[in-house]
Amino acid sequence: MSQEKNLLVNCVICDARNVNEEELKEFEEILINTDFLLVDKRSKVIINHLPIKWNIEHMLQLEEKEEIKLMSYNGKYEITGDVPCEEKTILCVNGALFIHPKTEEILKSFFHIIVNGQVSCPSSMSSFINGISVNGSVEYYPDNYTIMTRKWEMDRYFPIRAKEGGKYFSSKSIEIIDTAVDTTLLVKKGVNFKTKELYVLEEKLKDCMELFNEDVTVQVIPTGYSFIKEDIMFCKETLLKYGNYLYVKGDLLFGAEDKESLKQIEGLYVKGTLYLSEEQFKELNQKNLFYEKVEIIKENTLWKKNKVVVDAEMLSKNKEGISLISCSIVEIAEDVSEQEIKEKVSLINCALVRCNKKQHGAVELVGRKIAKIAYDKEEKEGKETVRVINAEQYIL
Repeated sequence: MSQEKNLLVNCVICDARNVNEEELKEFEEILINTDFLLVDKRSKVIINHLPIKWNIEHMLQLEEKEEIKLMSYNGKYEITGDVPCEEKTILCVNGALFIHPKTEEILKSFFHIIVNGQVSCPSSMSSFINGISVNGSVEYYPDNYTIMTRKWEMDRYFPIRAKEGGKYFSSKSIEIIDTAVDTTLLVKKGVNFKTKELYVLEEKLKDCMELFNEDVTVQVIPTGYSFIKEDIMFCKETLLKYGNYLYVKGDLLFGAEDKESLKQIEGLYVKGTLYLSEEQFKELNQKNLFYEKVEIIKENTLWKKNKVVVDAEMLSKNKEGISLISCSIVEIAEDVSEQEIKEKVSLINCALVRCNKKQHGAVELVGRKIAKIAYDKEEKEGKETVRVINAEQYIL
């Protein structure tokens, strides 16, 4: 006999018009998360007698055989000026929806639009966003501008390609970090840029003040500094590649083996988070050091791992302790005591930490920015008692 006592349904459209009361009575609790609930006169009466909890955006009463069409896309979907869609069509986009200018009639032709992700919309059509269910973010772009990537790096040949009086928009940031980019030519061409944040070499700053919108946030890379756009774990090869003056846009982590190389740094600016030990922090504070956020960590580190199991053997090999940073899943083994966790483990910015109930208090104590702490036993028991259904369209 099935141990499933509860029913959990996650779907875009839940069609309850053919609901069977006898089949659903076996569940103690039913939770349905849906954007659209479809009912008729008969089913509305039946579902009121069932132990159902609803999280719904819209309820629609239809005739028994009346159809609603679902168009579902994963990734990027663009609404252009093509032929309008069929009547009573729900568009569901899991990813990014890009709305082109002058597509008002196309938008009106959809019964409803649902986006789990990001919507990009012309500023002139902002009023249409109210009719779209967005679980994510909305970005508006100016009409008559060429749309660049969200985080766009200008290459040295762009000033030659740019049109006279051209207008260019990036929704997140623009980087001008190549000394060969001819910003003077862009000024002569009367080019205009709009973005939220500009990363620019100090020697290009004067020209850029004529090229960009007045409210742009400007991040100036000092003359002589090398720009590193990604998160990076410092090592001696970092100095060989970039030199002794570093501007890091992302996060920077120093490991236990970097003590000698660290002494060679002359200037350091970290826009993201700086991860390092207390001893390393004291050393760098004697240099030209600038940072926005800092996390003091243990010298031994594991960074950006998909899955890590922390057991007694690992801790015995790392006498000074270990920091686990930005890891997806961390499992604390049964043979690790609460005291060992408190003394030897540091957890920072990890998505999921699994432990037992006795270890929970210690994990909370040493954890910073942990998305979820879970108990394996409870997770397994929960899965055994709940029937979970994930679907785009589900017939109840």
